[in-house]
Amino acid sequence: MIKGAQKKMVVVRTRDSRLFEEAYFVMRRDTPQILCDDGDIVAEANRIIRQSTEHTRRRAVENACERSAKISRLISFAAGFLAGGGIVALLFLLL
Repeated sequence: MIKGAQKKMVVVRTRDSRLFEEAYFVMRRDTPQILCDDGDIVAEANRIIRQSTEHTRRRAVENACERSAKISRLISFAAGFLAGGGIVALLFLLL
């Protein structure tokens, strides 16, 4: 057991989410009591959650772009390979 450790925590419970039941926010020790208004705490929690979901969406879009770029390169390689093979085949037929 840790003696003398005291943390202030905000628990956000939701029934709307299929993934999450609760979110925990641990307050910094150096937070002035003046800033601990309930509205400010909820606004800050919402900002953190919004920022986190935007980052997750951005990463998903980047992954999708990387996959489409890989597919595009593969298609370009295959088209070049087939075109080169066709040219070589024509040269053998003509000569």
